[in-house]
Amino acid sequence: MKTTITIITLSVGLLLGCQHDHSKHHKAGAEISHEKRAEMEHKMEGMMKHDMEHDSSSVEKSGNIAYYTCPMESHKHIHSDEPGSCSECGMSLAAATEVNSDEADYFGCPMPTHSHVRVDEAGKCPECGMDLKPYKLTKP
Repeated sequence: MKTTITIITLSVGLLLGCQHDHSKHHKAGAEISHEKRAEMEHKMEGMMKHDMEHDSSSVEKSGNIAYYTCPMESHKHIHSDEPGSCSECGMSLAAATEVNSDEADYFGCPMPTHSHVRVDEAGKCPECGMDLKPYKLTKP
């Protein structure tokens, strides 16, 4: 009988200990999840800030140069953050600078991934719906 009570006491103690440890693990898992969520939110804020800085096209490293692109109409999809040469024809990339509407060579989407969108009049980007900005190409 004494052995049975001891076994039952130990069993109950083990069960309570397991439940206690399980709640610790569950809580620790929730903390990790919260930490990961905070880390992901921080990364997303950084990415959004980076996109806003690059998508605004208002002021970049070199004054108001938004990006560099090939001056050839058929190579308008070539986009670079730095001066260089077109990877398709070798021509020097032209600086796309945001200007007043009356000085614009074209209206384009401010998103770098849509820099190939070039039209003659102000409007909305057909790919994302953002307002098109007036740009002028300055050839080197």
